[in-house]
Amino acid sequence: MPLFDTLRELLAQRRRMTGQVDESGDGPDASREQVQAALQALQARPLPAGGKPGASTQRLRQDLQGQLRRYGKDGKTPQLAPVQRDTVDLVSMLFDNLQREVRMGGAAQRFLGKLQVPLLRTALDDPAFFSQRNHPARKLLNTVTETAAYWVDSADGEADPSLVQKMQTVTERLLHDYDGDSGLYVHLLADLERHMQTLARRAEMSERRHVEAAQGRDRLDAARARAEEIIAQRLVGTRPSSLVRTLLEQAWTDALALAILRHGEDSDVFRERIATVEALLQRNPGDDTGKLQTEVQHGLQQVGLHTPDAEAIARKVLDQPVIDFSGEPVSQTELALKLKQRQRLGEDSGEAASKPIDAPLNAEEQRMLERLKSIPFGSWFEFQRNQQGDTVRRKLAWFSPVTGRCLFVNQRGQRAEERTLARLARDMVRGQIRLVTETQTSLVDRAWNTIVDTLKKFTGRGPEPTPAGAAA
Repeated sequence: MPLFDTLRELLAQRRRMTGQVDESGDGPDASREQVQAALQALQARPLPAGGKPGASTQRLRQDLQGQLRRYGKDGKTPQLAPVQRDTVDLVSMLFDNLQREVRMGGAAQRFLGKLQVPLLRTALDDPAFFSQRNHPARKLLNTVTETAAYWVDSADGEADPSLVQKMQTVTERLLHDYDGDSGLYVHLLADLERHMQTLARRAEMSERRHVEAAQGRDRLDAARARAEEIIAQRLVGTRPSSLVRTLLEQAWTDALALAILRHGEDSDVFRERIATVEALLQRNPGDDTGKLQTEVQHGLQQVGLHTPDAEAIARKVLDQPVIDFSGEPVSQTELALKLKQRQRLGEDSGEAASKPIDAPLNAEEQRMLERLKSIPFGSWFEFQRNQQGDTVRRKLAWFSPVTGRCLFVNQRGQRAEERTLARLARDMVRGQIRLVTETQTSLVDRAWNTIVDTLKKFTGRGPEPTPAGAAA
């Protein structure tokens, strides 16, 4: 039995079992031309977007019957034939389910409101719409719905304006130009897919730049951690002045990290930086300080200190007098404060003060962390944004196996979230973030499966195959 006929049989059984009354009047069956003309009139004023799912389709039935009154004779209004009524019901069920799948009041609902009448006209003329995944109208419906749901409504205000405009153009074009030619679906789908491919290429390039920056940042963090370790080892058993200690633990750690990052620990530059550390810690009175002062000043300038400050600090750590512009001596405390207030290498302004200290993970969070370590780059996550349950999608573009830092990007490839794997694990256990399980089932196929499951509750059986699994 053809799939459309099977669906009609299920509808009839449900009506009988629920005692649904046939609301058809005593008028003649409406012809195909009358129904198409009535829908063409309704197409000029699309259904309102948003609101409770089901309300717009109920209004569609009422408006369609109202349009058919124009063809009435002798007080009898043409009525939808049984096959037409079933088609209207099935398309209405499809759109009601899609409305429930997407964000209330979002772009997807708005665009669905524009598609419903043209697609109903197509389904009335071509029942293959219900069974063929590759039917042009069905493909356009799915592409518009998923693009609006995933690229616009889930973009947290970051949707590409050109994409929103393109979708507006596509749906308006269908609404105004469709008059039975299925070629329009093919043309509009190709137009939208070309635009999506362009956006995908841009997003890929943007994502690649952010990943490269994050990897560079990770290498810098590793170099700085190594530099901190080396400085700490050199300070063991020594008693430097407070200014020398501050210099070594702050700016000189950055200078050493820069040498590791750029040249490696086997380089002459690295050995010179270490020699400077040892010279500052082991200096004896009367030692020649000219070369050492030059080395300190040069290293400080490399990590961003202005020449006057670098020169003043280099002189002071070697116990040479430093005079300010007013002729007053500059204290060690003033120069130590300059070192502490400077922005550290690789840190954004205020970053050090704002870094949260994560509490240890519990057993469940630790298990989640181990699972996350095997998640492939490119996986999508949903982040809960508020107590109303609104979510936004983010793509895991990269994470560091060393530091655990994660980089998330939005659909446009722009950096959107940056957190550690440990924090991600904790938020997932709390239900604030979830991994989006990849599925081959489209939104339209899922809606069809829901419809079939609903009908099967009343009949105890379902169509074979289901609409989602029908062959193209």
